[in-house]
Amino acid sequence: MRLVSVHLGPFSLKNETMDIPAQTKPAVWGAIAGAIVTLILGFYFGGWYTASSAEQMANDRSEKKVISALAPFCVDRFLKSADAAQSAELLKFTTDYERGSFLEKGGWTSLPGSKETNWGVGRACGDLLAAVTKK
Repeated sequence: MRLVSVHLGPFSLKNETMDIPAQTKPAVWGAIAGAIVTLILGFYFGGWYTASSAEQMANDRSEKKVISALAPFCVDRFLKSADAAQSAELLKFTTDYERGSFLEKGGWTSLPGSKETNWGVGRACGDLLAAVTKK
């Protein structure tokens, strides 16, 4: 049996260990710790957001803007309805939380031509109506 050895010049396959300077290990751990601290400070105190949380915040803000834009239409429809006086008296007996449902059931929270109601619009509309009736 013959063993053949291959010599690859400077790329020989010997059992050699790589010599790493003593300062490398603390430097690598310092870089890892610095990256972790940067992430913690950035996300908790620096105002950084992930894509999903930024999208959620944008959706929440747009919903609030839509509600605040539609609430005056609800108030106008409520005040121009045929039974506005009677409905206003009934609205006085509802709690802050029940106003949205009351106005939603009455159909004042939907846009003209739409059957979809919105509790948030009803709540904002009820708050506006409560402010109007106090004057």
